[in-house]
Amino acid sequence: MKRKKGWFVGEKNIISIDTEVSRLKGKMVLSKFWFIFAFVISIIPVVLLLLENEYHYFSWIYPICSIACVGVGYFAYRLVTKERTVTYSEKTEINLALNQIYKYQWSKCWILQAYIGSILYTLMFFLARYHFLHLFIMFALLGISTCLTFAPILSAYFKVRDKRNNLFLFASSEVYTDEDQYWKTGSYNNPNDKRVWVEKRVGFGTTINMASRSGKFINIFINVILVASVIAVIALSKFLMPLDFGSVELEVKDNIAYINAPMYRDSFSMDDVQEIKKVEHLPKMSKRKGGDSDKFYVGSFNVQGYSNCSVYVHRNTAPYIFVTFSDRVVIFNGNSPEKTEKFYLRLMK
Repeated sequence: MKRKKGWFVGEKNIISIDTEVSRLKGKMVLSKFWFIFAFVISIIPVVLLLLENEYHYFSWIYPICSIACVGVGYFAYRLVTKERTVTYSEKTEINLALNQIYKYQWSKCWILQAYIGSILYTLMFFLARYHFLHLFIMFALLGISTCLTFAPILSAYFKVRDKRNNLFLFASSEVYTDEDQYWKTGSYNNPNDKRVWVEKRVGFGTTINMASRSGKFINIFINVILVASVIAVIALSKFLMPLDFGSVELEVKDNIAYINAPMYRDSFSMDDVQEIKKVEHLPKMSKRKGGDSDKFYVGSFNVQGYSNCSVYVHRNTAPYIFVTFSDRVVIFNGNSPEKTEKFYLRLMK
C-alpha cells in the first residue's frame, strides 16, 4: 500500500555516477592481519608474568582485559566481513559502492577498538607494576579510553551514512523495504535477514538483529558482560578496599604465629624462628607478586640485602619487625608504633 500511495517515491532523475563508483571500488575491508600487532601488544604482560612465575590473580587482571579487547574486536570484525551484502538500489554500482564503504569503515573501526583496548590495559599493567597507577590516573585513563572507544564507532557510522546520502542524491532507483512488522517490540527481529547489525529507526547508530543466530549470541554475551562487570566491580572493591582501610593483625596460639593482612594470610611456627628484630627503615624492595597501595606492601617482594621475603607492612609506619627463617624472611608491622611494639613483645614471650 505504501508503494501504491507513492509515499516513498521521489522524482525520477537519471544522473551518471560512474566517477564516484570508480573511486570507491578500491576501498575494501582492512586485512585481518592488522590484529596481529594488537595481539602482540596484549601478550607482552603475559610473557613477563610467565617468565617471573607470577600467578597471583590480581596481576593477571590487566593482561586478561587486554587480550579480551583484541578477541572482542576480532569477533566483531569477522561479523562485519562475513555479513551478506545489502541491496540499497536497483543499480549494481551503487550497491557495490555502499557495501564496500560499509565494510571498510566498520572493519577499520573494530581494528582500532582492538588497539585501543590492548594499549590501554597494557599501559595500566606497567603503571601498576611500577607503582604509578594511582586511583586518579586509573580513572583518567578509563575516561580517555571511553572517548577513544566511541570515536571510531561514531566516525564509521557518520561516514557510511554521509556516503549513502551523497550517492542517493544522484540516484532514483532506491529499493525500499517495508519492515514495520519486524520492529513491533522496538528492537529489530527479522529471521529472514541474516545481517547482525542494522541501522536504528530512531536516532542514529546501529542495533542488533535479535532473530539472527549471531545476534542472539551477542545479546546474551552483552548481558553476561554487564552482569560480570557488576560482579567484578563489587569483587574488585572488596579486594581493593582492604588496601586502603585494612590493617595487619598478629595472633600467637599454641606456639604458632598467625598474620592476617589485606589480601593475605600467613603463619609460621615459633620453633622455626632464627631471629626477630625491629628495623626503623625499610630497605629498597620490588614486588614479585601481591599488592601495594599508598598504605600497604603485601605479598612476596625482593628486598635489598635479603632473599625470599614475605612482606605485610603499613608503609611509612616504623618500626618494622623482621622474622628470619632458614628459607625466608617475614616482614610486618602494625598500623602504629604502639601496635608494632605489642606484636614484638608477643613474639618475644
